[in-house]
Amino acid sequence: MATTRGSRATGADGSAHTPATTRTGTTRLRGTAGGARARKTAGGATRSATGTRRAAHTRRTARATATAALALALLAATAACDDEDHRAANEKRVAHACRGLLPAAGLRPVLPRESTVTTREFGTSLTPDRASRALLDCTVSWEPDRKPFGTSGIRLRAEAAPGRIPRFSKDLDDQTEPRPAHAAFGLPLPSDAEGAVTVDSDGRVVASLTLSCPGGLTGRTRPLHDLHIGLDFPQTDETDYRPTAAERRTASRTAVRVADRITAQQHCGTRPLAGRPAPDKAERARGAALCSWLDAKKLRLDGGASDAWRPEGDTRYSRRTAHCSAGTDEPGIRDRDRPGLAHVTADSWSGVHARTAYEDHADKGAVPGARDRPDFPEPGDEDIPESAGGDDGPELALWARSVCDGGRTYHRVAVGLGTPDPAPGHLTKEERAQLSADVRRTLDRYLDARAGWARQSHCHGTELLGEAQDWAPADRRKETSR
Repeated sequence: MATTRGSRATGADGSAHTPATTRTGTTRLRGTAGGARARKTAGGATRSATGTRRAAHTRRTARATATAALALALLAATAACDDEDHRAANEKRVAHACRGLLPAAGLRPVLPRESTVTTREFGTSLTPDRASRALLDCTVSWEPDRKPFGTSGIRLRAEAAPGRIPRFSKDLDDQTEPRPAHAAFGLPLPSDAEGAVTVDSDGRVVASLTLSCPGGLTGRTRPLHDLHIGLDFPQTDETDYRPTAAERRTASRTAVRVADRITAQQHCGTRPLAGRPAPDKAERARGAALCSWLDAKKLRLDGGASDAWRPEGDTRYSRRTAHCSAGTDEPGIRDRDRPGLAHVTADSWSGVHARTAYEDHADKGAVPGARDRPDFPEPGDEDIPESAGGDDGPELALWARSVCDGGRTYHRVAVGLGTPDPAPGHLTKEERAQLSADVRRTLDRYLDARAGWARQSHCHGTELLGEAQDWAPADRRKETSR
């Protein structure tokens, strides 16, 4: 019988031999469990080396990424500093332009980050020894568009008004349109001044200010007594066609600053506009009553729809201009099944505004006899001017002329039908006669209203000039008998 001692076995013949199943020591391991342990040990070592390499690669990648990010951040910071330095330099140039009349801080949002601004300025207020039509003309421009009226740049101009408002920019050429509610000037003005701040079709903030200079303005062959100031600059948000509160403040304060500088230089004899108190209770009440005369029911204009009329107009008295209007989207039906009116407007322009308004309307064929001129385009001509009344339906205007506190004055009262369909452009004789009666009755009430603009401006010597019809487009607006 074989026995086992320690790690050796003895056979029957007494010889020693090594068992086939096990060998002690660390030289060799046989069997399933031992092989697994060996493979585990070897695999762990491999994975450890691979993990070490991956960690090193990750660290190298992280360091490279951080370095690139830092470089980009440094470049961005450098570019931002360059932009700020460039804008600061531009702001400094603007601050020195026009003898310091431009508000560099207020205009900072519109100044370029990369382009360099350039200035051009002249006028007798800057160089008194030089002849110039302008008292002040200053343009600040920059790339890519150096045009004064382009999308970039700032322009400020002050000029004596020689009988009409000077042409400043394309949106100030037409002084006949009523001021929209959002075009308010933003600062208190005396009754002999007229101002507005709005946004033009190019997305530019446009300010206009006209005021009196009783002492006269020099630089012309004859003394003039009306100072006109115009300002325009890019809007910060070109998608909104009305100025922001900040833009309105910048524009109005700049115009007032220029006005006060020039009136002082010219010894106009007027009080400064800056720092004027807000209207008191009596002034507000005077302004609130300016359009109280426009009552659709009392004027018999409503056709039974007076509740739908929306009156609006001036709430501040100015001896230079006036505007009142009312309209409805639901015109009623009057006697004999004739439609009621859709809108009524009344406007007055005095002094330099009077000639400006009349000439601008004449260019559109919207004054008495304008469409009868030999040089006026024929119906259907592609050059026919744009209608003054719009596309809402036939409109009839009645013009009159008076002498008021502001000088020679033109009045225009217009009434319109809101019935372009179903038969656009066709008026019966009865409808035409009814419009004529409506517009005359409205003018009479406008001139006679105790709290209205004409009475407050002491208008007298009123003369009727005639009617101007707007049957636009002209080739379709024809009078027919029913």
